[in-house]
Amino acid sequence: MLIHNPALADEVCALNAIYGDGTVTATFSDAHHTTVSLRLGGLKYSFLIRILESYPRSAPQVLGVDDLIQSTVPSVQQNAVFFRACVSCVHLPDNVCLFDAIEEFEPLLTLQEQYDPISPTGPSNEALSAKRSMMLRDLAARAKAKQNWRPDHCEDSMFNVVDCAVCMEPFFRVETANLQCHHSFCRGCLHGLFQLLPPRLSAANGRFRWHFEHV
Repeated sequence: MLIHNPALADEVCALNAIYGDGTVTATFSDAHHTTVSLRLGGLKYSFLIRILESYPRSAPQVLGVDDLIQSTVPSVQQNAVFFRACVSCVHLPDNVCLFDAIEEFEPLLTLQEQYDPISPTGPSNEALSAKRSMMLRDLAARAKAKQNWRPDHCEDSMFNVVDCAVCMEPFFRVETANLQCHHSFCRGCLHGLFQLLPPRLSAANGRFRWHFEHV
């Protein structure tokens, strides 16, 4: 497919030369914007990225993934959010950024593949959990500080960065437990809370939306 944006067309050719043919493909392109799919090695889905005609002056926007079933998997949702933040963090006006975004994201993707959300405090998982938490907190803070970070209008969007109601640090919404009143709790503060208050008490009254398997 013809890509109307010359800078993007050159970048797509370069990325496919580096990572292999078909890594980046255009699914739509006109004079106003282009949508590309980006598949990284080992993933069963591709990221969908919308790129305006003003790129590289404007930042690309990760829309989600191309597989409807995969898009409901928590780890896939997390990866889409994290890659979108990586794109935002590395983008500088007038500089193409997809290669830098991939390089920023790949160490986190490796951690995601190794991390076991069911037993985050298990002996083999403690170091990974600590490293992952540190990387995500830094990424969330950097993304929130960037002027090109565009929180979605919907408060419940998985792409939003929220502040923990206890420690007041920024976290990705997909990484927090979220009350119906829109207060959010990070993993560390949540685990401390539930040492005092059993999950059943909060779940029973329907006011706490808590998914322990990935929080």
